[in-house]
Amino acid sequence: MNKKIIPFICFIFLTTIISCKKNNEGDDLVDGKWKLFEINNGLGGVSTTPANENHIYTFTSNHQFTYSKNDTLIKSGTYKTVKKLIRLANSEGWIIELYPENSEWVISRDGSQLYLWQDVVDGGGLRFNRY
Repeated sequence: MNKKIIPFICFIFLTTIISCKKNNEGDDLVDGKWKLFEINNGLGGVSTTPANENHIYTFTSNHQFTYSKNDTLIKSGTYKTVKKLIRLANSEGWIIELYPENSEWVISRDGSQLYLWQDVVDGGGLRFNRY
């Protein structure tokens, strides 16, 4: 009987490790310090680049975030990343949920650039460079 229990315990242990690794994948997309580079105001909207201002978002591995403008803290809170259906893309993707503001953004990354956009038809988005 002991010979059957050991493989079962190993299976449970490995399954737990693998599932924890999957949950960190979304966090890996946003971890770090990001400088706002461009604001897109949605379909037909104008893309603007904040001039002479430092808008910095910092996401930490313990699910805390801060937003500062020109070295002044504007807001802080917690975040979580979840994988769910992105309506506009009709496929699964990563979402970041920011609290206490209760906002939800779709996450995409391209190298050292981070994109956060809203999952609505005329939704705008934000583009960041790693800072």
